[in-house]
Amino acid sequence: MPIAGLTGELGISYAADMHLPVLDTHGKLAELKVPDVYYSPESKYNLISCAQLEDLGYDVHFRKRQIC
Repeated sequence: MPIAGLTGELGISYAADMHLPVLDTHGKLAELKVPDVYYSPESKYNLISCAQLEDLGYDVHFRKRQIC
């Protein structure tokens, strides 16, 4: 399935749930699960939607170039 990317159209190899290790507000390791993430080995960039994370119930904060 092709999608429009930053550098043109890209082919999607597969879609799966992404399990991303993050630190919680207490500094403990936690897992952030984002469903239906597209993977394209041709892409030079990794993108994540803050709006999608908020729709999933996560709070997104940026501080000094870090996501908190």
